[in-house]
Amino acid sequence: MKKPEHIPEDKIIPDDDYSKLTAQFRWQVNGILQVFNGYGLSEQILPVTDMIVELAENYGQALRGDKHKPIHVIEKPLMRPTE
Repeated sequence: MKKPEHIPEDKIIPDDDYSKLTAQFRWQVNGILQVFNGYGLSEQILPVTDMIVELAENYGQALRGDKHKPIHVIEKPLMRPTE
């Protein structure tokens, strides 16, 4: 992860810890979204997982004090999986 510019040093965790937590979060989200395999949406699980992880990272940075980083990862609601 690129070091956030607007977060105090004492709020930033080491890269190894960050990577481990991100991988665990990604694995959990991916596992939850596997329910959509039964609806023929398996190829959409990875891109949606990536968006959710990015959203969580942005939210976490905002919580730690980076008020300059927008939380959102999409500009409008996704209406279909192929968007």
